[in-house]
Amino acid sequence: CGLPDPDWMLPLVAGSVESAVRSPDLALLTGPIARGDLPTVEHHLALLPEPVATAYRMLARLATELMATEAGPD
Repeated sequence: CGLPDPDWMLPLVAGSVESAVRSPDLALLTGPIARGDLPTVEHHLALLPEPVATAYRMLARLATELMATEAGPD
C-alpha cells in the first residue's frame, strides 16, 4: 500500500502507550504539538505519505482540543 516500514515507530508508540496507561495526565503529552512547534509539525506532514499524514492531522487536532479543554477558558 506504499507505506514505509513502521518498525522504526514501534519503540516510540510503545513508550507513549505505556505512559498513557500509567497516567492519562495530559502533562505527559510531549512533542511538537504539545510545544506548539508548528514548523516541525509542517515538516513532519511534508514527509509523511497518505494516509499517515491524515492520521497525524487527526491526532494533532485531538491533542490540541484535549490540551485546550484541560487548560480551561481564558
